[in-house]
Amino acid sequence: MPYFDNDPQSGEQYQPVFHTEREDDTQDGYDDLEDGYYDLEDADLFTEEEREEARRNKWRMLSGVGDFFSVIAGTVVILLLVALLISLITWVQADISQTFVLLQTKM
Repeated sequence: MPYFDNDPQSGEQYQPVFHTEREDDTQDGYDDLEDGYYDLEDADLFTEEEREEARRNKWRMLSGVGDFFSVIAGTVVILLLVALLISLITWVQADISQTFVLLQTKM
């Protein structure tokens, strides 16, 4: 779709430039993949640096996923410990009141 480049320019001689969008005519050679994945070990497609970068990105992504699940697990553990602490406090309160009742009845 054509559009006009109307960016403000300094000077009086400025005329808007008419642009037309071009189709992508680059041929990268990656269109023949049957499963949508690239083989990182294929020497024709990737250089050694690109393979190393892809491996680093994969491990970085896995690290992020691991961090997410560890935060979720930590939150669950904290909630469980708070529930246990509340249960312990209510049990101690009930036990103290029962102990005082027993002490008063024996005296």
